[in-house]
Formats: sequence, structure tokens, C-alpha cells
Amino acid sequence: MTKSRSSSGRSITNGRTGNPRQTPAAAAAGRHGSDRGRGRHQERGRVPGAGSVREEVRRDVYPVTTAAMAVTQRPLDARANSSLSEAAAWHDIPSHYLTAAKDQTIEPEKQRYFAKRAKAHAVEDNSSHAVMVSHPAAVTRLIEEADHENR
Repeated sequence: MTKSRSSSGRSITNGRTGNPRQTPAAAAAGRHGSDRGRGRHQERGRVPGAGSVREEVRRDVYPVTTAAMAVTQRPLDARANSSLSEAAAWHDIPSHYLTAAKDQTIEPEKQRYFAKRAKAHAVEDNSSHAVMVSHPAAVTRLIEEADHENR
């Protein structure tokens, strides 16, 4: 079982390539769902980094947590938007996807598209991009459900 959020999805799906026993299923929360030979810049509808972390998550994360996230957020590496995905694990393994309905970093409509394209079991949460912080129970349920269904 692999879990990912946002841009970490590509490293997980590429790392799983050629080893289906090691990774029988995937669960994703508010992440890119790039296909083989495509990168985030081709899958994304808006310019990365257009809003600050503080602006993005302040609606549903405590102010102290938001401030800590804002000062510890590392700048996005330019390679994150220019590199292409080598594989797409969702072609080969069952996928589960949580759409963050109030996400302003990866548009919810784009997330729904990724989930549908992957034929993922999809759920939606009324959250910002920081769904793992603001609604950890929803993310935990998705992961546990994916794990249970794929044992």
C-alpha cells in the first residue's frame, strides 16, 4: 500500500513500477495523477506557487499550524514541473482517491478527472489542499479502506 499527496504521487507511482507484489494498491489525497510520459506542467491547470501556503490552508487549518506550515514549506523545485512521469501505477493496481473540494492548488475538477481516469474508488472531502492536516480522519478512512479491499 502506498499513500501520497500532491506532488509526491509521481515518485510513488514510478517507484512501484515492475513490482506489483510490493505495492498492491494506492491511496491518494489531493494529488496529481500524471500518466506515462506526462508531467505536472501538462496535467495542471494553474501556475504552481500562485498562492501562499498560508492563503491556501487558512480556511480549515488552525492559525498556529498554518503559520508553522508557511515557514517550513520549501520552495518547489523547478524539476517538479518539468520532469515526466516514467510510469503510472494506476494502470496496474487498484487506486483510491480523495478529492479536496476546496483545494486552490490543484483544482477539484482536475482531481476528479485524475480519479476518474485512474478508475479509482473516489471520495470527496470539503477541505483545502492540506486535507491530511485539516481532515486526517477522512484520509485515514481512505487508506484503511484501500488496504482492507486489497489484502
